[in-house]
Amino acid sequence: SGAAWAYLASYAVAGLLGTVYLIGRTPLFNRGSGVNLKTRELFAFSLPLVFSGIISSVYQDIDTLLIGYFAISTDVGVYDVVYSLSKLLLVGLQAVGFIFMPVLSELHSEGDETGMRRLYQIVTKWLFSGTLPLFLVVALFPTMTIKVTFGPEYLQAANVLSILAVAFFTHAVLGPNNHVLTSIGKTRTILYDSIAAAILNLALNLILIPRYGFIGAAVATAGSYVLLNTLYSYQ
Repeated sequence: SGAAWAYLASYAVAGLLGTVYLIGRTPLFNRGSGVNLKTRELFAFSLPLVFSGIISSVYQDIDTLLIGYFAISTDVGVYDVVYSLSKLLLVGLQAVGFIFMPVLSELHSEGDETGMRRLYQIVTKWLFSGTLPLFLVVALFPTMTIKVTFGPEYLQAANVLSILAVAFFTHAVLGPNNHVLTSIGKTRTILYDSIAAAILNLALNLILIPRYGFIGAAVATAGSYVLLNTLYSYQ
């Protein structure tokens, strides 16, 4: 209950501060401010991102739900622990994305493709350098990582942690590709890619979880992220 209240409070405070900033520091809600929002263009750009975000949430959680359906309840807890550990590899990507995308979008509006390419290379190098040490620890020493963080009761999922670490490390290093597509307005492409990854994730989970338990779920997650990033990078 304490963790749940902390989760609620953090979002409430952040949302309140963000709203106060928008009202006090931007002309968005001022009448006669001259801010011109083209509704049709705004929806054409934003709606695919809304649906792709929903789909991403589904395929990120569907493996946990299917483990609960096909396996035993304790497997859900074990898998959730190693999933949370492996997702720490995405902290750098999520932080950089807030800075990277608007700068890239500005360069794109100016037609500066050389600057865009250079910025992408720099960000990717920093993400690789910053994420690699944590990845090596988690992937090569999963038993130690689980013992230190959650205790020996979860050691049965050590192999799962290594698989998920590879998946999220790949996503972290190639992750700016999603922000590039967003900054140049290819939001429908992101939606189609998310649908493809979700279908693959669901299919692999249905095939692998009944046979291999949470190891099958980890392989399904890894496969979906490999497909997603292959599509993003190619496009």
